[in-house]
Amino acid sequence: MTKEHVIELMQVSKQFDGKYAVENFNLAIQKGEFVTFLGPSGCGKTTTLRMIAGFEMPDSGKIMLDGQDIGQLPPYKRPVNTVFQRYALFPHLNVFDNVAFGLRLNKVHIKKKGPDGKEIEEFRKYTEEEVFAKVNKAIKIVDLDEFEKRNVTTLSGGQQQRVAIARAIVNEPKILLLDEPLGALDLKMRKEMQLELKAMHRKLGITFIYVTHDQEEALTMSDTIVVMKDGLIQQVGTPTDIYNNPINAFVANFIGESNLFNAISMGPNTIKFLNQTYEVPHSFPEQEKVDVVLRPEDIEIKPSHETPLKAVILDRIFKGVHYEYSVMVGKNELIVQDTKLFELNVEVSLYIDPTLIHIMKKERVINTYKDIPLNDKNQLVFDDGLIDVNIAQLLDGSKVSIEGFLLSSKNIKYDLKNLKVSVEIPFHAIELFGDPDMGQLVGFVVQSYYQGDHYQLVLRTESEEDFIVDSEYAYDIGTKLGLKVDTSKIKIKAKGDLNEYEV
Repeated sequence: MTKEHVIELMQVSKQFDGKYAVENFNLAIQKGEFVTFLGPSGCGKTTTLRMIAGFEMPDSGKIMLDGQDIGQLPPYKRPVNTVFQRYALFPHLNVFDNVAFGLRLNKVHIKKKGPDGKEIEEFRKYTEEEVFAKVNKAIKIVDLDEFEKRNVTTLSGGQQQRVAIARAIVNEPKILLLDEPLGALDLKMRKEMQLELKAMHRKLGITFIYVTHDQEEALTMSDTIVVMKDGLIQQVGTPTDIYNNPINAFVANFIGESNLFNAISMGPNTIKFLNQTYEVPHSFPEQEKVDVVLRPEDIEIKPSHETPLKAVILDRIFKGVHYEYSVMVGKNELIVQDTKLFELNVEVSLYIDPTLIHIMKKERVINTYKDIPLNDKNQLVFDDGLIDVNIAQLLDGSKVSIEGFLLSSKNIKYDLKNLKVSVEIPFHAIELFGDPDMGQLVGFVVQSYYQGDHYQLVLRTESEEDFIVDSEYAYDIGTKLGLKVDTSKIKIKAKGDLNEYEV
């Protein structure tokens, strides 16, 4: 741990009911840094914050603060304070007394020499003069001068938020934790408070750790953004790095608007998408499938004759400083931002600067599952249901007997019950049903990416098995659907020796 790091989380994990809320979390935070944990609901960001605060204890790993492991210390022994979305102010107290409440309970730690010359430690309460000076300093920082005697119930939401922040900083914590503190405010007030929080951070010079699902808040205020999904860190970087160089499709889709496409590497520094070939700074193996991200502001609309990439304008929304266009390129829909006005339903061309094309290695090109057992009906046994499969593909020249046994070309019989196999299921081989009972499995939509001409969905079963599905239809996050797999598209490989199953 270097001197610059005020706090470091090392391989921190936390489970609830046997499921990881945070898994193998590693992060070092510098003194005075404004760090934001960003991600959708349920990604583990608040759980991580609560472990730093001491409201939750990690199951494993270390939380180091100035070289000391504080992972098992109670909250009151940690030099951190937390501001919550619900301000938890005392309605019967005025602003001054709300801010002073914790300070009056706190004690000053004093080291001095005793009669024998040895150092002794003593604790005393703050004097009222000290309380007065500290509270007024905190109130001034949050711009609530002359509000000291006001009852907190008469304040606006933004003013109450400032009281909560003043109460948190009056004890001079090393780290201020903020758990979606602006969530209860209206849009205009949120934007104002974002700027005020950043200004407070500069005044105080202490470390801020902020939790939000709002990417605009993260981009506006942060020095560093930690993007999370399913309890795992996806990417850590500055707002500029996260926006301009997302590491995967999830980050690209979550941070700002983006156009996401399937592309193919055509050789060194060459990719093809939207039926056009581009020379790019990055190289991938020939014919490898990759993801391409184009930000709407990085696409320029031109007259129809200027570039070979033809498009038709479908829709237009005025956004104040620019127009946002929905355009069709063949069967692919793109979002484009441009300051110029174009008419609807006219053909135009698009210019894409190759240096602004961001290319990412695909995380998965097919659904893969390990150690899935077979039952006596030659079905794959997932925790949530059964899927029929052709077992004859396990052995060249084999077939399946009437009784369901695998017969080799030499008529050797195999009973494959309990054989474990690895499974591959293409994204397009899964059909979705609005009636969950019509599927072999049931899943909930947890992610949705629009890839120009189709949606790529991630469905999660109750046993937390993920299935990626290509669909022409959009579904809301949380939608419950049935999944049915085309048996002819499933590929399986045996784990172990088939001879052990000979009968």
